[in-house]
Amino acid sequence: MPVGAKTCALIALLASSEDFSRSRAWLQDMLWSDRGRPQRAASLRQALAELRRTWAQWPGLIDGDRTRIALDPERVHVVAPEGEGAFTFLEDLAVRDPAFTAWLGLQRLHRNKIAAPLQAPVAATGIAAAPSPTRDVVILCESDQDPEASIIENAFQDMLSQSLKEMVDVVLRSPRLQKFGPNSFLVCVRVLKPGGSSGMLRVAIEDSRDGTVVWNGRTDLPPQPADPTQDLALHAMCSKAVEAVSNALAQVRRPEDSTDQQALSSLLSSAVRNIFSIQADLVAKAVSQLRDALALREHGLIHAWLAQAYTIQYVERYVAPDADLRDRTEEACRKALSLASSNSNVLAAVANARTNIDRNYEAGLRLSELSIKANPANPLAWWAYSNAQQCTGRSLPAFQAAQTAQKLADGTRFQFWADFQVSLTAAVLGRQDMAISTGELSSALSPDFRPPLRYLTALYALEGRHDAMSRTVERLQRCEPDFSLYRMMEDGEYPIGIMRRYGTRLTRALRSASDTF
Repeated sequence: MPVGAKTCALIALLASSEDFSRSRAWLQDMLWSDRGRPQRAASLRQALAELRRTWAQWPGLIDGDRTRIALDPERVHVVAPEGEGAFTFLEDLAVRDPAFTAWLGLQRLHRNKIAAPLQAPVAATGIAAAPSPTRDVVILCESDQDPEASIIENAFQDMLSQSLKEMVDVVLRSPRLQKFGPNSFLVCVRVLKPGGSSGMLRVAIEDSRDGTVVWNGRTDLPPQPADPTQDLALHAMCSKAVEAVSNALAQVRRPEDSTDQQALSSLLSSAVRNIFSIQADLVAKAVSQLRDALALREHGLIHAWLAQAYTIQYVERYVAPDADLRDRTEEACRKALSLASSNSNVLAAVANARTNIDRNYEAGLRLSELSIKANPANPLAWWAYSNAQQCTGRSLPAFQAAQTAQKLADGTRFQFWADFQVSLTAAVLGRQDMAISTGELSSALSPDFRPPLRYLTALYALEGRHDAMSRTVERLQRCEPDFSLYRMMEDGEYPIGIMRRYGTRLTRALRSASDTF
Protein backbone atom coordinates (compact mmCIF):
# COMPACT_ATOMS: atom_id res chain seq x y z
CA MET A 1 0.00 0.00 0.00
CA PRO A 2 1.08 3.63 -0.48
CA VAL A 3 2.80 5.35 2.41
CA GLY A 4 1.16 8.79 2.32
CA ALA A 5 -2.16 9.28 4.13
CA LYS A 6 -3.53 11.49 1.37
CA THR A 7 -2.56 8.94 -1.26
CA CYS A 8 -4.51 6.34 0.71
CA ALA A 9 -7.38 8.81 0.96
CA LEU A 10 -7.22 9.25 -2.81
CA ILE A 11 -7.81 5.52 -3.24
CA ALA A 12 -10.73 5.68 -0.79
CA LEU A 13 -12.34 8.56 -2.65
CA LEU A 14 -12.10 6.71 -5.95
CA ALA A 15 -13.17 3.34 -4.57
CA SER A 16 -16.22 4.81 -2.81
CA SER A 17 -17.60 6.41 -5.99
CA GLU A 18 -20.24 4.65 -8.02
CA ASP A 19 -18.00 4.16 -11.11
CA PHE A 20 -14.59 4.28 -9.37
CA SER A 21 -13.86 7.70 -10.85
CA ARG A 22 -13.82 11.32 -9.73
CA SER A 23 -12.98 14.60 -11.38
CA ARG A 24 -9.50 16.03 -10.81
CA ALA A 25 -10.98 19.27 -9.49
CA TRP A 26 -13.14 17.43 -6.94
CA LEU A 27 -10.22 15.33 -5.69
CA GLN A 28 -8.08 18.43 -5.32
CA ASP A 29 -10.84 20.16 -3.34
CA MET A 30 -11.27 17.15 -1.07
CA LEU A 31 -7.60 16.58 -0.20
CA TRP A 32 -5.90 19.97 -0.52
CA SER A 33 -8.69 22.46 0.12
CA ASP A 34 -6.42 24.79 2.09
CA ARG A 35 -3.99 25.35 -0.79
CA GLY A 36 -4.09 27.48 -3.92
CA ARG A 37 -5.25 25.97 -7.20
CA PRO A 38 -1.73 25.40 -8.69
CA GLN A 39 -0.56 23.77 -5.45
CA ARG A 40 -3.61 21.49 -5.40
CA ALA A 41 -2.95 20.31 -8.95
CA ALA A 42 0.75 19.65 -8.19
CA SER A 43 -0.11 17.71 -5.02
CA LEU A 44 -2.56 15.50 -6.91
CA ARG A 45 0.06 14.77 -9.58
CA GLN A 46 2.52 13.82 -6.84
CA ALA A 47 0.03 11.45 -5.20
CA LEU A 48 -0.75 9.83 -8.55
CA ALA A 49 2.94 9.35 -9.22
CA GLU A 50 3.32 7.62 -5.85
CA LEU A 51 0.41 5.32 -6.64
CA ARG A 52 1.78 4.37 -10.04
CA ARG A 53 5.17 3.54 -8.52
CA THR A 54 3.54 1.44 -5.80
CA TRP A 55 1.35 -0.37 -8.33
CA ALA A 56 4.02 -0.69 -11.00
CA GLN A 57 3.32 -4.42 -11.34
CA TRP A 58 -0.33 -3.60 -12.20
CA PRO A 59 -0.05 -1.04 -15.03
CA GLY A 60 -3.30 0.73 -15.84
CA LEU A 61 -4.89 -0.05 -12.49
CA ILE A 62 -5.22 3.70 -12.03
CA ASP A 63 -5.58 5.93 -15.04
CA GLY A 64 -6.93 9.32 -15.99
CA ASP A 65 -7.05 12.21 -18.37
CA ARG A 66 -7.00 15.99 -18.03
CA THR A 67 -10.33 16.06 -16.20
CA ARG A 68 -10.90 12.71 -14.41
CA ILE A 69 -9.03 10.02 -12.46
CA ALA A 70 -10.30 6.44 -12.32
CA LEU A 71 -9.55 2.97 -11.04
CA ASP A 72 -9.95 0.15 -13.56
CA PRO A 73 -13.44 -1.24 -12.74
CA GLU A 74 -12.53 -4.60 -14.29
CA ARG A 75 -9.78 -5.15 -11.71
CA VAL A 76 -11.17 -3.47 -8.61
CA HIS A 77 -13.66 -5.06 -6.25
CA VAL A 78 -14.83 -3.41 -3.03
CA VAL A 79 -15.68 -5.89 -0.28
CA ALA A 80 -18.11 -4.74 2.44
CA PRO A 81 -17.24 -5.75 6.03
CA GLU A 82 -19.38 -8.44 7.58
CA GLY A 83 -21.83 -7.47 10.27
CA GLU A 84 -24.06 -4.40 10.38
CA GLY A 85 -22.53 -1.51 12.28
CA ALA A 86 -19.49 -3.59 13.31
CA PHE A 87 -16.94 -1.32 11.67
CA THR A 88 -15.91 2.31 11.41
CA PHE A 89 -15.39 3.43 7.83
CA LEU A 90 -11.67 4.17 7.19
CA GLU A 91 -11.05 3.86 10.92
CA ASP A 92 -7.23 4.05 10.73
CA LEU A 93 -7.01 6.84 8.13
CA ALA A 94 -6.20 10.33 9.41
CA VAL A 95 -6.00 13.12 6.83
CA ARG A 96 -5.45 16.70 7.88
CA ASP A 97 -7.79 18.47 5.53
CA PRO A 98 -11.14 20.00 6.56
CA ALA A 99 -12.93 19.07 3.34
CA PHE A 100 -11.87 15.41 3.56
CA THR A 101 -12.69 15.35 7.27
CA ALA A 102 -16.21 16.60 6.50
CA TRP A 103 -16.64 14.01 3.74
CA LEU A 104 -15.37 11.22 5.98
CA GLY A 105 -17.71 12.25 8.80
CA LEU A 106 -20.68 12.14 6.42
CA GLN A 107 -19.63 8.73 5.09
CA ARG A 108 -19.41 7.34 8.62
CA LEU A 109 -22.76 8.90 9.45
CA HIS A 110 -24.38 7.27 6.41
CA ARG A 111 -22.79 3.87 6.87
CA ASN A 112 -22.93 3.47 10.64
CA LYS A 113 -25.71 5.67 12.01
CA ILE A 114 -28.37 6.10 9.38
CA ALA A 115 -28.57 2.92 7.33
CA ALA A 116 -29.04 0.42 10.14
CA PRO A 117 -31.79 2.11 12.22
CA LEU A 118 -33.78 3.13 9.16
CA GLN A 119 -33.33 -0.03 7.15
CA ALA A 120 -36.42 -1.42 5.50
CA PRO A 121 -37.93 -4.50 7.17
CA VAL A 122 -37.12 -7.89 5.69
CA ALA A 123 -39.94 -9.38 3.69
CA ALA A 124 -41.23 -12.91 4.24
CA THR A 125 -39.17 -14.12 1.29
CA GLY A 126 -35.98 -13.10 3.06
CA ILE A 127 -35.30 -10.34 0.52
CA ALA A 128 -35.01 -6.79 1.93
CA ALA A 129 -37.73 -4.42 0.82
CA ALA A 130 -36.68 -1.46 -1.33
CA PRO A 131 -35.55 1.62 0.61
CA SER A 132 -37.87 4.57 0.86
CA PRO A 133 -37.62 6.84 -2.23
CA THR A 134 -38.41 10.02 -0.31
CA ARG A 135 -35.93 12.87 -0.78
CA ASP A 136 -35.55 15.24 2.14
CA VAL A 137 -32.90 17.93 2.62
CA VAL A 138 -30.54 18.20 5.59
CA ILE A 139 -28.25 21.20 6.09
CA LEU A 140 -25.08 20.41 8.02
CA CYS A 141 -22.78 23.06 9.52
CA GLU A 142 -19.31 21.65 10.07
CA SER A 143 -17.16 24.17 12.02
CA ASP A 144 -17.95 23.12 15.55
CA GLN A 145 -14.67 24.38 17.04
CA ASP A 146 -14.47 27.87 15.48
CA PRO A 147 -17.03 30.32 16.94
CA GLU A 148 -16.54 32.93 14.20
CA ALA A 149 -16.92 30.35 11.45
CA SER A 150 -19.96 28.88 13.17
CA ILE A 151 -21.67 32.28 13.21
CA ILE A 152 -21.28 32.57 9.44
CA GLU A 153 -22.31 28.97 8.81
CA ASN A 154 -25.39 29.24 11.01
CA ALA A 155 -26.39 32.51 9.34
CA PHE A 156 -26.04 30.83 5.95
CA GLN A 157 -28.01 27.82 7.16
CA ASP A 158 -30.88 30.06 8.21
CA MET A 159 -30.72 31.96 4.92
CA LEU A 160 -30.71 28.76 2.87
CA SER A 161 -33.50 27.16 4.89
CA GLN A 162 -35.74 30.16 4.34
CA SER A 163 -34.97 30.38 0.62
CA LEU A 164 -35.62 26.67 0.06
CA LYS A 165 -38.95 26.84 1.85
CA GLU A 166 -39.91 29.92 -0.14
CA MET A 167 -38.95 28.45 -3.50
CA VAL A 168 -40.19 24.84 -3.43
CA ASP A 169 -41.54 24.31 0.12
CA VAL A 170 -38.92 21.61 0.57
CA VAL A 171 -38.91 19.06 3.40
CA LEU A 172 -36.09 20.08 5.77
CA ARG A 173 -34.79 17.71 8.43
CA SER A 174 -32.65 18.49 11.44
CA PRO A 175 -29.32 16.63 11.58
CA ARG A 176 -29.38 16.83 15.37
CA LEU A 177 -32.54 14.74 15.59
CA GLN A 178 -31.22 12.22 13.05
CA LYS A 179 -34.69 11.78 11.58
CA PHE A 180 -33.46 11.83 8.02
CA GLY A 181 -32.99 8.70 5.98
CA PRO A 182 -30.50 7.35 3.47
CA ASN A 183 -32.30 9.05 0.59
CA SER A 184 -31.69 12.60 1.77
CA PHE A 185 -29.83 15.37 0.06
CA LEU A 186 -27.15 16.65 2.45
CA VAL A 187 -26.09 20.28 2.14
CA CYS A 188 -22.67 20.59 3.82
CA VAL A 189 -21.69 24.13 4.82
CA ARG A 190 -18.16 24.91 5.95
CA VAL A 191 -16.04 28.06 6.40
CA LEU A 192 -12.41 27.48 5.38
CA LYS A 193 -9.63 29.75 6.66
CA PRO A 194 -6.34 28.85 5.00
CA GLY A 195 -3.28 30.64 6.34
CA GLY A 196 -5.14 33.12 8.52
CA SER A 197 -6.86 34.78 5.56
CA SER A 198 -10.42 36.07 5.63
CA GLY A 199 -11.47 32.64 4.38
CA MET A 200 -14.11 31.25 2.08
CA LEU A 201 -17.45 29.51 2.34
CA ARG A 202 -17.72 26.07 0.78
CA VAL A 203 -21.09 24.47 0.12
CA ALA A 204 -21.47 20.91 -1.19
CA ILE A 205 -24.69 19.02 -1.90
CA GLU A 206 -24.38 15.27 -1.58
CA ASP A 207 -26.77 12.47 -2.42
CA SER A 208 -26.71 10.30 0.69
CA ARG A 209 -27.63 7.16 -1.25
CA ASP A 210 -24.16 6.79 -2.79
CA GLY A 211 -22.13 9.77 -1.60
CA THR A 212 -22.26 11.45 -5.02
CA VAL A 213 -21.54 15.16 -4.85
CA VAL A 214 -24.44 16.69 -6.76
CA TRP A 215 -23.03 20.22 -6.65
CA ASN A 216 -20.39 22.25 -4.87
CA GLY A 217 -19.38 25.88 -4.83
CA ARG A 218 -17.16 28.36 -3.02
CA THR A 219 -17.16 32.05 -2.39
CA ASP A 220 -14.63 34.34 -0.73
CA LEU A 221 -15.69 35.94 2.53
CA PRO A 222 -14.92 39.51 3.60
CA PRO A 223 -12.84 39.89 6.77
CA GLN A 224 -15.17 39.47 9.75
CA PRO A 225 -18.48 40.51 8.15
CA ALA A 226 -20.41 42.67 10.60
CA ASP A 227 -23.71 41.05 9.62
CA PRO A 228 -23.46 37.85 7.55
CA THR A 229 -27.18 37.99 6.78
CA GLN A 230 -26.61 41.13 4.69
CA ASP A 231 -23.50 39.96 2.81
CA LEU A 232 -24.04 39.89 -0.97
CA ALA A 233 -21.52 37.06 -1.51
CA LEU A 234 -23.44 34.84 0.92
CA HIS A 235 -26.72 35.82 -0.72
CA ALA A 236 -25.36 34.84 -4.14
CA MET A 237 -24.07 31.50 -2.82
CA CYS A 238 -27.46 30.88 -1.23
CA SER A 239 -29.17 31.49 -4.56
CA LYS A 240 -26.87 28.99 -6.30
CA ALA A 241 -27.42 26.36 -3.59
CA VAL A 242 -31.21 26.78 -3.84
CA GLU A 243 -30.91 26.28 -7.59
CA ALA A 244 -28.86 23.11 -7.14
CA VAL A 245 -31.26 21.59 -4.59
CA SER A 246 -34.24 22.53 -6.72
CA ASN A 247 -32.65 20.90 -9.78
CA ALA A 248 -32.00 17.72 -7.80
CA LEU A 249 -35.55 17.61 -6.47
CA ALA A 250 -36.98 18.21 -9.95
CA GLN A 251 -35.51 14.88 -11.03
CA VAL A 252 -37.51 13.01 -8.37
CA ARG A 253 -40.65 11.37 -9.67
CA ARG A 254 -43.46 10.59 -7.28
CA PRO A 255 -43.46 6.87 -6.50
CA GLU A 256 -46.51 5.22 -5.05
CA ASP A 257 -45.18 5.23 -1.50
CA SER A 258 -43.81 8.77 -1.33
CA THR A 259 -45.54 11.37 0.79
CA ASP A 260 -47.64 14.19 -0.59
CA GLN A 261 -45.20 16.74 0.85
CA GLN A 262 -42.22 15.24 -1.00
CA ALA A 263 -44.25 14.91 -4.20
CA LEU A 264 -45.20 18.56 -3.80
CA SER A 265 -41.56 19.68 -3.54
CA SER A 266 -40.67 17.75 -6.69
CA LEU A 267 -43.70 19.09 -8.57
CA LEU A 268 -42.98 22.69 -7.58
CA SER A 269 -39.33 22.37 -8.60
CA SER A 270 -40.33 21.19 -12.05
CA ALA A 271 -43.05 23.84 -12.41
CA VAL A 272 -40.69 26.69 -11.53
CA ARG A 273 -38.22 25.48 -14.15
CA ASN A 274 -41.00 25.46 -16.73
CA ILE A 275 -42.25 28.92 -15.76
CA PHE A 276 -38.84 30.48 -16.24
CA SER A 277 -38.22 28.76 -19.53
CA ILE A 278 -40.51 31.56 -20.84
CA GLN A 279 -41.64 29.16 -23.58
CA ALA A 280 -45.36 29.05 -24.31
CA ASP A 281 -45.80 25.26 -24.10
CA LEU A 282 -43.70 24.89 -20.96
CA VAL A 283 -45.40 27.77 -19.16
CA ALA A 284 -48.74 26.13 -19.99
CA LYS A 285 -47.36 22.85 -18.62
CA ALA A 286 -46.33 24.68 -15.44
CA VAL A 287 -49.90 25.91 -15.00
CA SER A 288 -51.13 22.33 -15.27
CA GLN A 289 -48.48 21.12 -12.80
CA LEU A 290 -49.40 23.81 -10.30
CA ARG A 291 -53.06 22.89 -10.49
CA ASP A 292 -52.05 19.29 -9.78
CA ALA A 293 -50.02 20.57 -6.85
CA LEU A 294 -53.10 22.27 -5.42
CA ALA A 295 -54.76 18.84 -5.35
CA LEU A 296 -51.99 17.75 -2.98
CA ARG A 297 -52.04 20.81 -0.78
CA GLU A 298 -53.57 24.27 -0.64
CA HIS A 299 -50.51 26.49 -0.32
CA GLY A 300 -49.93 30.19 -0.95
CA LEU A 301 -46.68 29.49 -2.79
CA ILE A 302 -48.51 27.41 -5.40
CA HIS A 303 -50.98 30.22 -6.04
CA ALA A 304 -48.06 32.67 -6.28
CA TRP A 305 -46.31 30.61 -8.96
CA LEU A 306 -49.65 30.42 -10.80
CA ALA A 307 -49.84 34.21 -10.68
CA GLN A 308 -46.29 34.43 -12.07
CA ALA A 309 -47.13 31.98 -14.87
CA TYR A 310 -50.29 33.93 -15.74
CA THR A 311 -48.31 37.19 -15.76
CA ILE A 312 -45.82 35.73 -18.25
CA GLN A 313 -48.67 34.44 -20.41
CA TYR A 314 -50.24 37.92 -20.31
CA VAL A 315 -47.09 39.89 -21.12
CA GLU A 316 -45.92 37.47 -23.80
CA ARG A 317 -49.44 37.12 -25.24
CA TYR A 318 -49.30 33.34 -25.06
CA VAL A 319 -53.02 33.40 -24.29
CA ALA A 320 -55.64 36.04 -24.90
CA PRO A 321 -55.02 38.94 -22.44
CA ASP A 322 -58.72 39.06 -21.62
CA ALA A 323 -60.87 39.44 -18.53
CA ASP A 324 -60.73 35.70 -17.84
CA LEU A 325 -56.94 35.75 -17.53
CA ARG A 326 -57.12 38.84 -15.35
CA ASP A 327 -59.68 37.17 -13.08
CA ARG A 328 -57.56 34.02 -12.73
CA THR A 329 -54.51 36.12 -11.91
CA GLU A 330 -56.43 38.17 -9.36
CA GLU A 331 -57.74 35.04 -7.64
CA ALA A 332 -54.23 33.53 -7.52
CA CYS A 333 -52.80 36.74 -6.03
CA ARG A 334 -55.55 36.99 -3.42
CA LYS A 335 -55.14 33.38 -2.29
CA ALA A 336 -51.35 33.59 -2.31
CA LEU A 337 -51.34 36.60 0.00
CA SER A 338 -54.03 35.20 2.26
CA LEU A 339 -52.08 31.97 2.79
CA ALA A 340 -48.41 33.05 2.74
CA SER A 341 -48.05 36.81 2.94
CA SER A 342 -44.56 36.64 4.49
CA ASN A 343 -43.04 34.48 1.72
CA SER A 344 -40.61 36.49 -0.40
CA ASN A 345 -41.51 34.70 -3.65
CA VAL A 346 -45.21 35.16 -2.98
CA LEU A 347 -44.69 38.89 -2.53
CA ALA A 348 -42.48 39.13 -5.64
CA ALA A 349 -44.91 37.21 -7.85
CA VAL A 350 -47.88 39.29 -6.73
CA ALA A 351 -45.80 42.46 -7.20
CA ASN A 352 -45.12 41.45 -10.81
CA ALA A 353 -48.82 40.82 -11.43
CA ARG A 354 -49.75 44.21 -9.96
CA THR A 355 -47.06 45.97 -12.01
CA ASN A 356 -47.45 44.19 -15.35
CA ILE A 357 -51.14 43.35 -15.50
CA ASP A 358 -52.94 45.82 -13.24
CA ARG A 359 -50.37 48.56 -13.91
CA ASN A 360 -50.74 49.52 -10.28
CA TYR A 361 -47.10 50.50 -10.05
CA GLU A 362 -47.12 51.81 -6.49
CA ALA A 363 -48.67 48.58 -5.24
CA GLY A 364 -46.04 46.62 -7.17
CA LEU A 365 -43.31 48.77 -5.65
CA ARG A 366 -44.56 48.33 -2.10
CA LEU A 367 -44.96 44.56 -2.47
CA SER A 368 -41.48 44.20 -3.95
CA GLU A 369 -40.01 46.21 -1.09
CA LEU A 370 -41.66 43.80 1.33
CA SER A 371 -40.28 40.89 -0.70
CA ILE A 372 -36.70 42.18 -0.34
CA LYS A 373 -37.22 42.77 3.35
CA ALA A 374 -38.51 39.22 3.76
CA ASN A 375 -35.48 37.71 1.99
CA PRO A 376 -32.71 39.95 0.58
CA ALA A 377 -31.02 36.84 -0.93
CA ASN A 378 -33.90 36.32 -3.38
CA PRO A 379 -33.00 37.53 -6.91
CA LEU A 380 -36.67 37.52 -7.92
CA ALA A 381 -37.42 40.04 -5.15
CA TRP A 382 -34.83 42.45 -6.56
CA TRP A 383 -36.10 41.83 -10.10
CA ALA A 384 -39.65 42.72 -9.07
CA TYR A 385 -38.37 45.83 -7.28
CA SER A 386 -36.41 46.91 -10.38
CA ASN A 387 -39.44 46.30 -12.57
CA ALA A 388 -41.70 48.42 -10.36
CA GLN A 389 -39.11 51.18 -9.98
CA GLN A 390 -38.68 51.39 -13.74
CA CYS A 391 -42.41 51.59 -14.34
CA THR A 392 -42.69 54.46 -11.86
CA GLY A 393 -39.98 56.37 -13.74
CA ARG A 394 -37.17 55.84 -11.19
CA SER A 395 -34.58 54.65 -13.69
CA LEU A 396 -31.38 54.76 -11.63
CA PRO A 397 -32.76 52.78 -8.64
CA ALA A 398 -34.24 50.35 -11.16
CA PHE A 399 -30.83 49.86 -12.78
CA GLN A 400 -29.11 49.38 -9.43
CA ALA A 401 -31.70 46.85 -8.26
CA ALA A 402 -31.36 44.99 -11.57
CA GLN A 403 -27.61 44.73 -11.03
CA THR A 404 -28.18 43.27 -7.57
CA ALA A 405 -30.59 40.71 -9.04
CA GLN A 406 -27.99 39.90 -11.69
CA LYS A 407 -25.30 39.19 -9.06
CA LEU A 408 -27.65 36.98 -7.07
CA ALA A 409 -28.90 35.11 -10.14
CA ASP A 410 -25.46 34.46 -11.65
CA GLY A 411 -25.16 30.79 -12.55
CA THR A 412 -28.82 30.00 -11.86
CA ARG A 413 -31.87 29.47 -14.05
CA PHE A 414 -32.80 33.11 -13.44
CA GLN A 415 -29.58 34.54 -14.92
CA PHE A 416 -31.04 35.31 -18.35
CA TRP A 417 -34.05 36.91 -16.64
CA ALA A 418 -31.85 39.21 -14.55
CA ASP A 419 -29.49 39.97 -17.44
CA PHE A 420 -32.40 41.21 -19.50
CA GLN A 421 -33.57 43.48 -16.69
CA VAL A 422 -30.09 45.03 -16.58
CA SER A 423 -30.25 45.46 -20.36
CA LEU A 424 -33.64 47.16 -20.20
CA THR A 425 -32.75 49.55 -17.38
CA ALA A 426 -29.38 50.38 -18.96
CA ALA A 427 -31.16 51.25 -22.21
CA VAL A 428 -33.40 53.74 -20.42
CA LEU A 429 -30.35 55.39 -18.86
CA GLY A 430 -28.79 55.76 -22.31
CA ARG A 431 -26.07 53.17 -21.60
CA GLN A 432 -26.57 51.49 -24.94
CA ASP A 433 -23.32 49.50 -25.00
CA MET A 434 -24.20 47.83 -21.70
CA ALA A 435 -27.81 47.38 -22.80
CA ILE A 436 -26.68 45.56 -25.95
CA SER A 437 -24.04 43.38 -24.26
CA THR A 438 -26.35 42.20 -21.46
CA GLY A 439 -29.24 41.79 -23.90
CA GLU A 440 -27.04 39.58 -26.08
CA LEU A 441 -26.04 37.53 -23.04
CA SER A 442 -29.66 37.08 -22.00
CA SER A 443 -30.59 35.98 -25.51
CA ALA A 444 -27.66 33.56 -25.68
CA LEU A 445 -28.71 31.93 -22.41
CA SER A 446 -32.37 31.66 -23.47
CA PRO A 447 -32.61 31.77 -27.29
CA ASP A 448 -36.43 31.60 -27.39
CA PHE A 449 -36.89 34.40 -24.86
CA ARG A 450 -38.42 37.13 -26.99
CA PRO A 451 -38.02 40.36 -24.95
CA PRO A 452 -34.24 40.75 -25.46
CA LEU A 453 -34.66 40.10 -29.18
CA ARG A 454 -37.22 42.91 -29.34
CA TYR A 455 -35.02 45.33 -27.43
CA LEU A 456 -31.90 44.36 -29.35
CA THR A 457 -33.76 45.04 -32.59
CA ALA A 458 -34.51 48.58 -31.38
CA LEU A 459 -31.02 49.12 -29.95
CA TYR A 460 -29.28 47.92 -33.11
CA ALA A 461 -31.49 50.27 -35.12
CA LEU A 462 -30.48 53.20 -32.91
CA GLU A 463 -26.81 52.26 -33.33
CA GLY A 464 -27.15 51.85 -37.10
CA ARG A 465 -26.02 48.22 -36.88
CA HIS A 466 -28.29 46.97 -39.61
CA ASP A 467 -26.58 43.60 -40.18
CA ALA A 468 -26.91 42.67 -36.53
CA MET A 469 -30.47 43.95 -36.55
CA SER A 470 -31.33 41.83 -39.59
CA ARG A 471 -30.10 38.66 -37.88
CA THR A 472 -32.05 39.47 -34.73
CA VAL A 473 -35.24 40.16 -36.69
CA GLU A 474 -34.90 36.74 -38.35
CA ARG A 475 -34.57 35.06 -34.96
CA LEU A 476 -37.51 37.01 -33.60
CA GLN A 477 -39.72 36.07 -36.54
CA ARG A 478 -38.96 32.36 -35.95
CA CYS A 479 -40.29 32.48 -32.38
CA GLU A 480 -42.86 35.25 -32.98
CA PRO A 481 -44.33 34.62 -36.45
CA ASP A 482 -46.54 37.74 -36.50
CA PHE A 483 -43.64 40.10 -35.78
CA SER A 484 -42.88 42.97 -38.14
CA LEU A 485 -40.95 46.21 -37.88
CA TYR A 486 -44.14 48.03 -38.86
CA ARG A 487 -45.88 46.54 -35.83
CA MET A 488 -43.00 47.57 -33.59
CA MET A 489 -43.29 51.14 -34.90
CA GLU A 490 -47.06 51.53 -35.06
CA ASP A 491 -48.66 49.18 -32.52
CA GLY A 492 -48.79 51.01 -29.21
CA GLU A 493 -49.55 47.73 -27.39
CA TYR A 494 -46.48 45.94 -28.72
CA PRO A 495 -44.37 45.07 -25.62
CA ILE A 496 -41.40 47.40 -25.93
CA GLY A 497 -42.96 50.12 -23.80
CA ILE A 498 -39.72 51.21 -22.11
CA MET A 499 -37.96 51.73 -25.45
CA ARG A 500 -40.71 54.11 -26.54
CA ARG A 501 -39.05 56.70 -24.32
CA TYR A 502 -36.63 57.19 -27.22
CA GLY A 503 -39.64 58.64 -29.05
CA THR A 504 -39.34 59.72 -32.67
CA ARG A 505 -35.62 58.94 -32.65
CA LEU A 506 -36.44 55.25 -32.38
CA THR A 507 -39.19 55.45 -34.98
CA ARG A 508 -36.85 57.15 -37.50
CA ALA A 509 -34.13 54.58 -36.81
CA LEU A 510 -36.50 51.65 -37.31
CA ARG A 511 -37.94 53.15 -40.49
CA SER A 512 -34.47 53.81 -41.87
CA ALA A 513 -33.37 50.26 -41.05
CA SER A 514 -36.49 48.74 -42.61
CA ASP A 515 -35.61 50.39 -45.94
CA THR A 516 -32.39 48.35 -46.06
CA PHE A 517 -34.13 44.97 -45.74
